[in-house]
Amino acid sequence: MVNPPVLASSSSVSPTVKSDDMGAFLFYLFVNKSKACPTSAGGSPGGLPPNCNISGLTPGGKAVCAAEQAAALQKPYIWGGPLECRGNWGSCPQLPQISGFDCSGLTGWAWFQAAGLNIGNVTTTQLANIPNHPAVSDLQPGDLVFFGYGNVHVAIYKGAGKVIHAPQPGDVVREADLNGLAGYFDGGIIGTARPQ
Repeated sequence: MVNPPVLASSSSVSPTVKSDDMGAFLFYLFVNKSKACPTSAGGSPGGLPPNCNISGLTPGGKAVCAAEQAAALQKPYIWGGPLECRGNWGSCPQLPQISGFDCSGLTGWAWFQAAGLNIGNVTTTQLANIPNHPAVSDLQPGDLVFFGYGNVHVAIYKGAGKVIHAPQPGDVVREADLNGLAGYFDGGIIGTARPQ
């Protein structure tokens, strides 16, 4: 049994569902809409999750929403993931069929789904190829934050000092505190990038 995460829901009650009951879990997400990811019609197979495809949401907000959906589905860390679409973001299946993500796979996938941008699928490529590098104090939702000497990890900034990331083998895509994550890696935050 798992308790599905509540994504900024107005309800503080999390129903318990069987971990293999994906239909009930997705219904739970639909009923307990995230304020960051309101539900609307739209979306396309393999594209942005339908409840992230709304007018008025910035590309950065859509990228955060896509990453939140991966976290809500508790997608596991898989090195090189998403294996189903590596090298061709446009061929990715719908999110429920993606087996998992590594850190740069999550950020690359989220930005491609949000804005059609191919920012690469390796941390060093993402940091080097995105020309806009805001100060940490100026981070906006959707910005990428890079950690550790040698650029070993990347997360997507959610806002309010929080990031969403694919942490490590044996873990799942989840939200974390930016400062806590920076303290975990030798070298702390080594860079930022704002895809456009």
